[in-house]
Amino acid sequence: MKHDIRDALTLEEPENNDGNFRALLRFRIAAGDKVLKNCYLIASGNVQHMSPQVQNELLALDLLRDDLQAEVKRSSFWSLLCDETTDRAKQELLVIVVRYVSFSDGVPQVKEDPIYLTDSLKWLSNITGSKATEKEMKFPGVNIADILKDKCNQLGLDFQKCIGQGYDGASSLSSKAVGAAAIIKQDVAPSAQYFHCMMHAFNLHAAQSVTLPLIRNCMDKVRELSAFFNTSAKHHQLLQGVTEDEDSKVRNFRQLCNTRFVEWHEAIITALAILPQAEVALQKIALWDSREAISAADAMLHAVANFTFIISRQSLVKASAIM
Repeated sequence: MKHDIRDALTLEEPENNDGNFRALLRFRIAAGDKVLKNCYLIASGNVQHMSPQVQNELLALDLLRDDLQAEVKRSSFWSLLCDETTDRAKQELLVIVVRYVSFSDGVPQVKEDPIYLTDSLKWLSNITGSKATEKEMKFPGVNIADILKDKCNQLGLDFQKCIGQGYDGASSLSSKAVGAAAIIKQDVAPSAQYFHCMMHAFNLHAAQSVTLPLIRNCMDKVRELSAFFNTSAKHHQLLQGVTEDEDSKVRNFRQLCNTRFVEWHEAIITALAILPQAEVALQKIALWDSREAISAADAMLHAVANFTFIISRQSLVKASAIM
């Protein structure tokens, strides 16, 4: 199910990922922001400012950018962060963020603020005069470095104060010879050391930690359960009925994300919560006439009742919560 930007914000975690922005709003409300909570509970939909268009317009306001520019300039040092992703409109978006120290009533605070969100392919097309329809659009480190330098120079940021760079491990960014980090350090920011993005490194290490056979088999079973109930309308409706009868807050399995370990943890927590209802649903399916459904349900009932699955599932929940 795809998320509709016109949907009202729900304070409960949805079954499907509805985006980082809405997740951050829920996080802020859960942290006790009553003004924000009242805004989304009372205000009408046209003044909630959640649409992508309004968000982009706010980011483009010179007033916000001028305030950020002045605050970064007052800081003695700052670091440069960036990441790239493809959005639903199939645009190759590059978000540029500055990390700096700000003082509020004499108390230092580390801040991370976005300064630009740009379509990197469009930028490259304008610079080179070529189009993706004519030939392959290559995006080496030198081009990414040019974008970063161009946008920072537009804000008048002093690269002599830049002491760090944080990107993912892609060779176009991290290569010591031709990566964007090396080029920026060599050309304009001699003190800007490169650091592998902590969250990206965390996901890589966490993903590696679940390659143990028992843990991997447990993850596979959770994927099978999720697919079993999410890809069949009959199975899904039966599970929904069981959860409603037992007044369960969790109504469905969540998909296991292949790249974000935080979402793996949430999917395992959800599976742990809904597993008793899933077992009831599987027991009912095992009484159907369909041999295929009976066979699949019996196999899954046997798997989730297996001692190694139970131990692996609990171990995975505990370990991932610590990480």
